[in-house]
Amino acid sequence: MKDQRIRDPIHNLIAFSAKSADDQVLWELLQTLPIQRLRRIKQLGFSEFVYPGATHSRFSHVLGAMQMARRMLDVFERNSVFPKREHLLLRRATLAAALLHDVGHGPYSHVFEEVTAGLGQQQSHETYTEQIIEETNIKSILRKHGIFDETKKFFTSEAGSDPYTRIISSQLDCDRLDFLVRDRYYAGLRSATIDLAWLFDSLRIEEVPIDPIRQLKGYSFVVLPKGISVVEEFVLAYMKMYQNVYFHKTTRGVQFMVSDIISIGGIQGSTSQ
Repeated sequence: MKDQRIRDPIHNLIAFSAKSADDQVLWELLQTLPIQRLRRIKQLGFSEFVYPGATHSRFSHVLGAMQMARRMLDVFERNSVFPKREHLLLRRATLAAALLHDVGHGPYSHVFEEVTAGLGQQQSHETYTEQIIEETNIKSILRKHGIFDETKKFFTSEAGSDPYTRIISSQLDCDRLDFLVRDRYYAGLRSATIDLAWLFDSLRIEEVPIDPIRQLKGYSFVVLPKGISVVEEFVLAYMKMYQNVYFHKTTRGVQFMVSDIISIGGIQGSTSQ
């Protein structure tokens, strides 16, 4: 592998260094068919019927989520709260999990799940993600680099079970941070802004009380007082994106129509057999 870089409108240059063991794993994973398939899965499904620019793919999103995970892991290192040897292994697994978190999405994204559920296939995209990791060459790549078990735990363990899982799945995770910023950009909205530079400058990882009765503590992301305003921006952006984009009446209407068309076709196909 030689030094590689991908130009991204949100993160500018996403770089992969030949000298980095982490980047070697990530670049190998990027070449796999399950991740390359995401180039043909639209991130926002049918939102382009309302916002013509919203045609970006799940592929660009998983790249962005991985880059967000890099920045969140930098917070761990800035705080120096975890043993270095353990952190290096879990850092690599976290980045791999960020890149892989959406490989289970089917055509039309969440509409696919609704249709298959109506046809008796009660499997979420998270379940498909686990199967793809287990049954494709992704598994051999992760095993070769010694992080298969560590990476798979992100998809089988309870979210928040350790500090690293909070990067992949929490109220403030790499997935949400990327899709809120990315979807806003491609939809062309001027509201719902998040100052990422200020957020990451204010972000810390600290041990906080999680169960006062049993006096249990756990690590969680927190912000310095100066970062409260940007957390408010994040919450407001979340609300505005759901109101204006994700739950837009036209988008939802198209989703229901396509869902009905596919469901009827599936039922007729199974009946004719």
